[in-house]
Amino acid sequence: MYQPVRILPENNSEDLSAPVTLKWQKGFPINYSAYLQVSSDSDFNNIVLDSSITAPDGVDDISIILNSLTDPGTFYWRVKQGGIPPQGAFNEPWKFSISPGSVNLRLTVIPEGYLILNNYEFELTVYLRNVMALFDILDSCFVVSSDSAYQNDISFKNAKSGTYYIVIKIPGCIETWSKEGGEYLEEGSAINEYDFSTDSSKAYGNNLILKASRYCIFSGNVVRNHEINLDDIIQIINSSGLFTTRLNVNDLTGDKLVDLSDVLIVFNNSSRFVSRKSPLDSELLANDKEYQITYEKKIKEINENMIKKEASPEMRIVFKVEKKILNK
Repeated sequence: MYQPVRILPENNSEDLSAPVTLKWQKGFPINYSAYLQVSSDSDFNNIVLDSSITAPDGVDDISIILNSLTDPGTFYWRVKQGGIPPQGAFNEPWKFSISPGSVNLRLTVIPEGYLILNNYEFELTVYLRNVMALFDILDSCFVVSSDSAYQNDISFKNAKSGTYYIVIKIPGCIETWSKEGGEYLEEGSAINEYDFSTDSSKAYGNNLILKASRYCIFSGNVVRNHEINLDDIIQIINSSGLFTTRLNVNDLTGDKLVDLSDVLIVFNNSSRFVSRKSPLDSELLANDKEYQITYEKKIKEINENMIKKEASPEMRIVFKVEKKILNK
């Protein structure tokens, strides 16, 4: 009896995802039977699957899905077959390896400033955090986004199926967490999808801003202290007029220039007292009267310094207008 002609997976295949499918040609069309063995060693001393197989009459290939084999590692498989003649000898062992499972995520997230000027090249780091205290980081992935739809496919190699907080860190933006309670992500070939731009409820504490019918991550947190405040304003003002040919944390719009548009964004979000909202945070003191007094005092100092430096009238107008809004 002819030995089975194997089709999949090819010998020495690596980094396969579980479950693996074994496929070979049927050697006899009538009364077909086969005997399959899978082992963790080439001598078949440690057999992990030992199975007799029958199939309806016909010439269709035989496919066996190894649902019970999910752990990563290297494995060997062999098969013998028969029909009306008795089963022949096993063929030579073929080798394949299963890689650790991964969680695949199609993520849509938009930095506020980039949407304003329709720019879409930016860096982001995405974390998967435990939904239970202490909300540990379980996996992460760094991406340079260049998709005009602000969509990126991300693979978390160390994650398993489970519920996670998806946490977004983008230079110049407030750290943003996914909705309260987390999101279930499935390991394997499935593509999980999460889109922060469809609704404010997709972020923890509804911590998104609506721009042009899409919800965006707040821009302006250049100091990275989890709130957009005076420190961020001062840093961006000090960097205004700076032209850069690469990504710059103070360039909130991605136009390679730190200018009035960036100042407007940080100032507006500072006056909104934007801060990180997550299970890690208690209420910040941004709305306290003491903070309000300090804020107004600092605005006055900034305006005075800009006048001394002969700053453009447009820049001074920004602060005067925003100060009026703040005092309402």
